[in-house]
Order: sequence, then structure tokens, then C-alpha cells
Amino acid sequence: MTLDDFRKSTKQGSWKSHAKLLLNESKPSVETTAEFGTYWIEAGHHIREQVADDRILVRLLRHMLPPYEGGAITLFRGENLGRWEDRVVGLAWASNIDVARMFGRGLNSIISGGVLLTGYFESAAIISGSNAHSRYLGEEQFTIDPFYGTNILAIENFPPIS
Repeated sequence: MTLDDFRKSTKQGSWKSHAKLLLNESKPSVETTAEFGTYWIEAGHHIREQVADDRILVRLLRHMLPPYEGGAITLFRGENLGRWEDRVVGLAWASNIDVARMFGRGLNSIISGGVLLTGYFESAAIISGSNAHSRYLGEEQFTIDPFYGTNILAIENFPPIS
């Protein structure tokens, strides 16, 4: 599968069915894993929205992304306040607090405001570490499993933007 194939799935709104197909296939090639990893950085919010089931999404991400091989780490996330209050946090976290603040003040603060989260994640709670595309963007994004039971704290709030 290529980056264009993943983009096509989003345009067609077919990630729910596509995820089920991918989960029934053997582990993808290194090339496919890299392509999916790039697309996850670019448009993971679309994949999550279309799959519409975080448990299936976590299974898909564990299947499609290279596994994290490091130790426990403190990570940060700029989250939408409404999602935080509903206890539905995102899966993309950053090792750099300023990157997380950027998302908390910006894209994730639309309508209800934003919140800066921090969590200490054991290695088993981290699905995948930062990839080349994430490093190129300066985001150092880690993908975490929100069901792992990590203690996550809100440390800053940001006003809503419209």
C-alpha cells in the first residue's frame, strides 16, 4: 500500500472497512509501515474519525506502525477541552512541551478551548515512537494507547479560538 492508497481511503470515507481489512492481513512490509506512519502524522484525525472506534484504531495502529522500543517517557499533548472533559484523549503525543502547547492553543482549542496534558507512559503504553516525517516536522510525535491506564494530568488551559 502507498501513501496515495491511504489518502484515497480518507477521500472515500472508507477507513472503518479498510481498517478491518488491514487487520486481517499479515504484518505489513517495512515500506508500507513507513507510508502508513507518514499518513498517520498527516491525517490521523481523519482515520480516527472514520474508524469511529478507538479500540479498533489502537489494534490497527499496533498492526501498522513499527513498535516502540524505548523506555518509559513523559509526553505532552495539546488537547481540546471538550474531549478532555469527556475523557476522550487523542493518541498523538509529543516529547516537546512547546509542540503540545502549539496544538493546545491552536487546532485543538477550537470552540471549547484547549488544555495541555502530561503523562508518564510506560513503554507498553506507547504504540510507536517518532518517525522520520514527524522529526522532519519538528513534532517528535509518539502514538500512545489511551486504554493503558496511564495517569494523565491537565497542566495548562487555553482560551477557545473560532
